[in-house]
Amino acid sequence: MTVGPIVDADGVTARLDGIRLTDSADSLDWARAKADLAADDFDNGRTPAQLERSFLNSFAAIYAFDGATCVGMAHLLAGGVCNAYLVDVWTFSPTATEASPQR
Repeated sequence: MTVGPIVDADGVTARLDGIRLTDSADSLDWARAKADLAADDFDNGRTPAQLERSFLNSFAAIYAFDGATCVGMAHLLAGGVCNAYLVDVWTFSPTATEASPQR
């Protein structure tokens, strides 16, 4: 099931501090995403094809891009009735650090 594009009032994919948020994986390079997850210590051993399958077979998924680079992703497992589980929530460490409030 797809939930449709995430758009703002002007029909543009949502942006947050220059990061583009979308539910479309059309431009995602799954092999690069797998390599980035591994380099960021967020790899559970899935192959790029398994990672892609995990996300595309989910109730919903969201991807964060900085330019052409995926810097975040998460997906929702749900039966469509009452419970859902947000899993594989990843934000590329340097991006998360930059966006974190400074004390």
